[in-house]
Amino acid sequence: MWRDSVVEEIRAIREEHARQYKYDIRAIFSALKEEEKKSGRKTVSFQPKPYPSFKTGEEKLDTEL
Repeated sequence: MWRDSVVEEIRAIREEHARQYKYDIRAIFSALKEEEKKSGRKTVSFQPKPYPSFKTGEEKLDTEL
């Protein structure tokens, strides 16, 4: 099977980063958000997309209007 050295390198970095935070996704997220703040770069946050409200019978979904 063909192996991509760049992909393997990224996976190794990701694994080490996760290990550093004991695979705690909340700790990983917090650390990444802190690094984002320290970077000084502008970031964009979008409003979450609303979930469609599912209705019964002949009523259409909000997304079908």
